[in-house]
Amino acid sequence: MPGGRTLLRVLVGTLGAAVVALGLVLVPLPGPGWAIVFGGLAIWAIEFAWAARLLDWVRKQVRAFAKAMSKLHWTVRGVLGLATLLVLTSVAWLWIKHRYGFDTLGQLWNFLSH
Repeated sequence: MPGGRTLLRVLVGTLGAAVVALGLVLVPLPGPGWAIVFGGLAIWAIEFAWAARLLDWVRKQVRAFAKAMSKLHWTVRGVLGLATLLVLTSVAWLWIKHRYGFDTLGQLWNFLSH
């Protein structure tokens, strides 16, 4: 089919761009923003060599980080995990506070329960 390969590249490029853009919009919010960005990168990697190389580099970095974390004592991993949880909870709370105007947990509970 004439132009079929070009059409496939355009569709993959467009779909990948849409997924990456959605992920980037979601990055500052609590949730899987970066995972969505990497999903879009994986879509691009179907047709574009540069995206496949970048995705391979990201995978190597994640594996190296996981390996480094696994070498740490369990208490250090626990403290780092707790610190990460506190940061993410703080970001979520601040987002809720500024987006919806809740100043206390009581106000949030009243809103949710009514």
